[in-house]
Amino acid sequence: MPPGWARHACCWMAWPCREDGFYDIEAARNAHVLVAREIARREPVRMIAHTDGQGTLLTTEDVVLDERRNPGLSRTDAEEVLRAYLGVEKVIWLSAALEHDNTGGHVDTLACFVAPGVVAALSCADPGDPQFEPLRENVSRLVAAETAAGRRLEVVEISQPERRLDDDGHRISASYINFYIANGAVIVPGFDDPHDEPARETLTRLFPEREVVQLPTTELARLAGNIHCITQQQPLA
Repeated sequence: MPPGWARHACCWMAWPCREDGFYDIEAARNAHVLVAREIARREPVRMIAHTDGQGTLLTTEDVVLDERRNPGLSRTDAEEVLRAYLGVEKVIWLSAALEHDNTGGHVDTLACFVAPGVVAALSCADPGDPQFEPLRENVSRLVAAETAAGRRLEVVEISQPERRLDDDGHRISASYINFYIANGAVIVPGFDDPHDEPARETLTRLFPEREVVQLPTTELARLAGNIHCITQQQPLA
């Protein structure tokens, strides 16, 4: 499986159709349209979730080893399956860290390869935030990890947005890591938050040859997902 930044043949997306799956399906559809239009400026979008391209995979224990998803699956067994299906040699395990995340801890809200050996990771600067310690633990795991080639990772931290609640009083799982790498651009979540611009600037530095476009996607975050969750690149053959 090539890395996300390899040239794409197209992008696949799924149109929101189940009203019970969204707080506001029309607002979610509007967010999908914004994302699709921006990606379509660079590559075809066909409307209908993890590597560095060099043998290293990031994932979370909470998802892959969840008894409800994969009953009885051990870490060793999981790594064998991931190696067989994705051709990876090394799996780096992170842990779910977001306070309210109905995905159970998908890795694309926490950390992402932006180049071989370089990972962007969500972090928190407020020790009083419930997400502070779990996010710090994930960063520590990444700093201590090695790639399949035996190299230590360069970890670039991107601070999370400020804490916000949805209509049910649950924390919105907002993360700047949940971006999409399109041909010639990176489409990044925005939350009308003071941390939006610093996140955009960091990603601009990490992707110097691509245009970084930030879009308002709070409605997607209310469902514990974002741009990366509603897109899937198809590598160019």
